[in-house]
Amino acid sequence: MGARKMQNKVVTEGYQLTPQQANIWLLQQADGSHAYMAQSAVLIEGEIVVETLKAAISEVVNRHEILRTNFHLLPEMTLPLQVIGSDQVVEFREIDLNEEDPQEKHARFEELFRQETLHRFDLKREPIARLSLFRLSISEMVLVTSLPAVCGDSRSLKNLFHEIAGAYAARLRDEEFSVQPVQYVDFAEWQKEALEQEAVKDERWNGLNPHLSSASPLMLGLEREGHAVAGPTGFGWLPNCVSVRLDDETTAKIDRISSAHNVSTGVFLLACWQILVWRLTGRKDIKIDILCESRRIGGLREALGAFASFCPVQSHIEPDYQFIEMLEIVDQSIRSANKRLNHLLHQDGGIKENGRLAERVNAIGFEFEEWPIAVSAGSAKFTYWKQFVCLDRFKLKLGGYRKADGITTEIQYDPALFAEESIELIKERYLRLIESAVEDERALIGDYEGRRDGQAKAHSYQTEKAMRGVGKDGAPPLIRAPRGGRRLYRSRSRDCGF
Repeated sequence: MGARKMQNKVVTEGYQLTPQQANIWLLQQADGSHAYMAQSAVLIEGEIVVETLKAAISEVVNRHEILRTNFHLLPEMTLPLQVIGSDQVVEFREIDLNEEDPQEKHARFEELFRQETLHRFDLKREPIARLSLFRLSISEMVLVTSLPAVCGDSRSLKNLFHEIAGAYAARLRDEEFSVQPVQYVDFAEWQKEALEQEAVKDERWNGLNPHLSSASPLMLGLEREGHAVAGPTGFGWLPNCVSVRLDDETTAKIDRISSAHNVSTGVFLLACWQILVWRLTGRKDIKIDILCESRRIGGLREALGAFASFCPVQSHIEPDYQFIEMLEIVDQSIRSANKRLNHLLHQDGGIKENGRLAERVNAIGFEFEEWPIAVSAGSAKFTYWKQFVCLDRFKLKLGGYRKADGITTEIQYDPALFAEESIELIKERYLRLIESAVEDERALIGDYEGRRDGQAKAHSYQTEKAMRGVGKDGAPPLIRAPRGGRRLYRSRSRDCGF
């Protein structure tokens, strides 16, 4: 394309957005939300050479074009062009919390992390990658990386974690870190060709799962009435979260059952999630959007960019299904969704802004991810500590994350649609389903809660009653899990990511 002067910068080359980027862009324009971003916090412990770390980060940013990309909307265009900058500009803040009161230090960091979550990127002018280094003590720092969702997803954050640690270790040894990743624009060109080929295959999928787009929204019976599209924060839609870590015994049982039936942990957690949605809605045909990856070619695994997207998975559920049957149904549905990914992206390539937000306001989602283990670099240890990633809009989404200390489940929800008490009830019912499944995976799913209706109602009442009070420190009360009370959870609703 010809050169154009925009905001004192000459644009000599631009690339069209991928369908993944276009979906995020249109949603962000429609609801004015700050939420569409990918953010991580990496805990660095030990002896840290800050200048070497900065140099390693600059090296990594220079290696990936997507981290030097801005977006320019030309006249009469609905979607912008992405323009790769030749100069490297890394925004790097340093915040010293070492002198803070030990009891207030963590709360101060959480507040600063929250402020980063609320940051609105200027995609036309600002450096895309925002990095902040928080010094907590002489031997403890936290590196917070923030990217707009059009430039990175959760795997991008994990790839950055490995690359920054690797580049830092190489510089300490005075060696080169010779990683040459696939650039996102190269993937975009390859995907464009693949989608053009997919256009001739559309008839192949006609009539398959006809209810995916035509079914009415799944209503759980717990939504607020007369809700507004925008959340209460003044920053547009912003999800809240409530999370709980499963105990080691439950995690071990999930792994045993999943392995015995040749399915992943994610399949197990999604099957429980679908059963819960089925019970709450009374609908036998359940559609849930799951996180799908476009990094299915070897070289893309280490690439950065907006590769991931959510694909609809539909399951027909009957009360006389065994849980092990549900595992097979969900596993096959996920495989089918991944096979349909190019078809779905081809359809999304033609989406328009009008109606897109209304479609997503009532969406229900699911994702499962494995977090990386800690890595050593010189005398320092890098630990992937926390993240907030929002690539799409949902009224309710369950996330499952395998971390070093086990499996954490997190319910992300629209606070304009759900009260905290409603989400606590959803969380408790989901935990009960997991307990039922690990105790007897061959039982009928209709019996999991049905055989304990009286107990479930009594427990729901106690949960509602407990939620009316708070502890002396202002924290929400401890909620005891059912069936013997062998677990205690400190459950709290919060903005996601901190």
